[in-house]
Amino acid sequence: MSKPCAHSATGVSPPGAVERYAYELYGLVDNEQLRRAADTVVLLTALRDGGPFPAAPVETHMKRLKDVKASHPTLTQEELDQEFQAAIDRREIYDDGSWDSEDERNDHLADHLHKARQEAISDRAVRAGRFLMELCGHIAETVWPEVTDALRAANVDGVARALRKASMAGETSPAVYKLYEVNLSVQYESAPCSLGAAGEQLMAFESWIGLQGKE
Repeated sequence: MSKPCAHSATGVSPPGAVERYAYELYGLVDNEQLRRAADTVVLLTALRDGGPFPAAPVETHMKRLKDVKASHPTLTQEELDQEFQAAIDRREIYDDGSWDSEDERNDHLADHLHKARQEAISDRAVRAGRFLMELCGHIAETVWPEVTDALRAANVDGVARALRKASMAGETSPAVYKLYEVNLSVQYESAPCSLGAAGEQLMAFESWIGLQGKE
């Protein structure tokens, strides 16, 4: 049976919470109810200002758009791997040459390299999880002001373009969750104790599964 972890990490978000956040983010910015609400606001604004009524709903405008470019930040496994290697390369390993033997020196260097790799693996998973917050921040701080400005002007095309940008950003959130899931799995395989209580629970479950298989 696996031994309990001596220390619990607190910087890892529960996978279920991250997954829920990813899909909720996508649903918030890409749904029919939101587009109907935008149509209502544009119509009421046109009535208030005496402007022309929209010729087509926001949904129709969004389907016609072909030139909208994504503006949201992106993250790939390749980028994470590059950051992972850079973190290891930056790690300075203390070596004053005072070892009694070459084997002792090599053991010291190997131990420090192992610690550097463990920290980089953990940071890689955390980075993937936090990227969802960056994505949400981009939508809230950059894209959503475009939506509200276009609504105030009863600009259906502007609303459609801004909502399309928000939708494109939201579409990436499930894939980002998978990126987080993969790197969290690597972290667990490398050092279960680094996941704190979640790691302990998974270790206990694996031990239980192993015992059941022997019965």
